[in-house]
Amino acid sequence: MDTNCYLHVPCVIIFRLNRLLRFHRLLEFFDRTETRTNFPYAFRIAKLIFYILVIIHWNACLYFAVSYAIGFGSDTWVYNMSTPRFTSLTHQYIYCFYWSTLTLTTIGEMPSPVRDVEYIFVVVDFLIGVLIFATIVGNVGSMITNMNVTRSEFQRRMDGVKQYLEFRKVSKELENRVIKWFDYLWINRQSLDEDDVTSVLPDKLKAEIAIHVHMDTLKRVKVFQDCEPGLLVQLVLKLKLQVFSPGDYICRKGDVGKEMYIVKRGKLHVVGDDGKRVLATLSEGCVFGELSILNISGVKTGNRRTANVRSVGFSDLFCLSKEDLWTVLAEYPEAQKMLIERGKQILIKDGLLDERDAQRYEVDEKDLHLRCDKLQTALDNLQTRFARLLNEYTRSQKQMKQRLCRLEAKSSQPHVDAHSTYGYASASVHSYNAESVTEYAES
Repeated sequence: MDTNCYLHVPCVIIFRLNRLLRFHRLLEFFDRTETRTNFPYAFRIAKLIFYILVIIHWNACLYFAVSYAIGFGSDTWVYNMSTPRFTSLTHQYIYCFYWSTLTLTTIGEMPSPVRDVEYIFVVVDFLIGVLIFATIVGNVGSMITNMNVTRSEFQRRMDGVKQYLEFRKVSKELENRVIKWFDYLWINRQSLDEDDVTSVLPDKLKAEIAIHVHMDTLKRVKVFQDCEPGLLVQLVLKLKLQVFSPGDYICRKGDVGKEMYIVKRGKLHVVGDDGKRVLATLSEGCVFGELSILNISGVKTGNRRTANVRSVGFSDLFCLSKEDLWTVLAEYPEAQKMLIERGKQILIKDGLLDERDAQRYEVDEKDLHLRCDKLQTALDNLQTRFARLLNEYTRSQKQMKQRLCRLEAKSSQPHVDAHSTYGYASASVHSYNAESVTEYAES
């Protein structure tokens, strides 16, 4: 079948319109890609540009079809094929696409319509162009706003801190340290709150992400090596990231140990009491403070810090608090005993454990556990007795309600005739009076 008509114009093949029925598959592809890509904003901009080009293309084809229906070159508005250069397919498409672009963007500057049909077509085109490009501008503005929402939220928090520092008349040096800390957070993409980001995920996925990110770090801790996987997973979920500025002290000698730290990035110095003498250097992967959160009895230092640890530059540290550790260990009693025993062995090796005090505390702790067990048993017995009494009380209340219902039913029966009732009432009164006198005399 010949697909070319007069003056080399492609015929309109109606049967090709059925391809539009597959357009929904393209939309499904866009939706899947948008959720899977790592660059969603770039993809949305590309998708928007694609929609614009498709709309301009369809409108160009429609303009060419209208020109063909009216007659090429019949007036100044329709497409003119009077010159050989205008008969090539490439020039036809480029001119129609150019006309469609100017019309839909309401720029105009094209030949004015001549016929009524042409006027109607141009008016409809202008209206469609206004609606479409107003929607496009709105979408572009929304995308730009969403692209900067994280930066805007971070800037809002930083501005609030700046205003607070200015209100409290904080020194310029301290203010600069705070600003540099914010800059470090933003540069290293640590301005996001991990708990807030992962709060929408189910616990299973959240745990898998935490395992992938933090498990290798936690396994470096000597105390937690060879622990059961369930315990490590629970501990991984409790790790919190903390960022320290240059010169910040993570802990000082004599402080009560409430957290353990794992160095993720940066360098720390263990310094003397004068703050100048460097005793040791801690780098990525180093761990400290793990024994102080185990509450081991008999420690000569009393679970207090034995050194000053200071950040050299900006340092990222994972922190595990004593409260979180013991919350998890409450569900793993065997692991709790193993960790404490392992911690004791490390302290004995370092000469920091008084074994006599540890044994005495251990005996006292066992005695305390026995007393607690007895109290728990007594409490369970009391709860059982209370439950039994409550059941008896409920049953007696139910029986009382049933008796009251029967009495109410008897009192609501219809009365007999008035004379019989009166005679019966008089006899009852006399009988009642006689019984009352007899009872009174007997009493």
